[in-house]
Amino acid sequence: QAIWPFAPLGLGLPSASTLNMLQWVWLVSLFAACIGLAWRIASLVAFALGLYLIGLSENVARINHSDAIVVFGLAVMALSRAADTFSVDALRGRASKHPPGPSGEYTWPIRAMWVVMTTIYFAAGITKLATSGVAWVSSANLANLLMLGPVTRAPLTRLGQEIGRHAALSSGLAALALTIELSMPLALVNTGARLILVPAL
Repeated sequence: QAIWPFAPLGLGLPSASTLNMLQWVWLVSLFAACIGLAWRIASLVAFALGLYLIGLSENVARINHSDAIVVFGLAVMALSRAADTFSVDALRGRASKHPPGPSGEYTWPIRAMWVVMTTIYFAAGITKLATSGVAWVSSANLANLLMLGPVTRAPLTRLGQEIGRHAALSSGLAALALTIELSMPLALVNTGARLILVPAL
């Protein structure tokens, strides 16, 4: 079930060897970007391959908003000047020649990620309402997800399963999750809301 941009560009599933090679190139580019080595190239390659590799899994499974945050984060970082001072490039004299002073160039990426996270989680809440309505809260959907937690990943505790065994607790948690997601835009404009909503999320 191809999603955008895979459908219009005709991007399909590569061979296993090609996919393996692309994953290794992506990991190397991510590492290079993290230490600021050949920053501009490494960050652009990390974004392009991240968009493709993370997006590829979204074509065959459910859309995961946590993955979307990573892709947008890679885009923001690729457009930023994150390697200007504390990086391998800076040590080798390949970054900016002048020590940067206070500038919006170094704060806009953080603010952009605030907007990205807020938008993605708010959109997730809207989607839950649009597709399921109150049934997302009243059904056993979240209870089932909590019960499957240990099968699909390795949780730190078994608290999710304990909550999943009780319909009222699961529905209460679902209502709380939906409320937090729909309230996320407040975190952009109110410090008090930010201090509550972001940790709660």
